[in-house]
Amino acid sequence: MERFSAHILRHTFVSILIAEGVAVTTVAKIIGDTPEMMMKAYAHSLDDEELRATKILSSLIRLK
Repeated sequence: MERFSAHILRHTFVSILIAEGVAVTTVAKIIGDTPEMMMKAYAHSLDDEELRATKILSSLIRLK
């Protein structure tokens, strides 16, 4: 098993929190970053959440 660096563990921790729907502002506060820095570093983690939100909205607005 490879050794995990503190950076890898931090990234995993943050990615899991984002995936579970914890607000970016909350995660930023926990890790001592600003929400802006979080968005720069972890924006890719929010892609799935944006897709999910789009699907929810699409299911609510059924166009005929």
